[in-house]
Amino acid sequence: MIAQSGDYSIGTNVGPCLPGVDGIDIVASNVTLHLNGHTISGTATSGTCNSSNGIYVEGTSLLPLTMVHVLGSGTISNFFKLSPKGNPGLEQPGAGVCRPAST
Repeated sequence: MIAQSGDYSIGTNVGPCLPGVDGIDIVASNVTLHLNGHTISGTATSGTCNSSNGIYVEGTSLLPLTMVHVLGSGTISNFFKLSPKGNPGLEQPGAGVCRPAST
């Protein structure tokens, strides 16, 4: 969980995450997350997807998070969604689409 503003870099692959467990939760504004070519992966069961979020940006409609950036090459796989809760302006490439990793 990223709970303070700042610059963060992923140093290794994240996952596989248990069902219902998000890959990375961001609960602060002014955060930059660098993927550095790493993978954030959901369930390890081939052909299925976690019902949770690869990256979860948890603002509210009354207090949305701002200036949250996810940069660099990397892969988010085997999750059902990338969720910008309360942050409708956040870009969500591939949101709501499960693309299980190939075996």
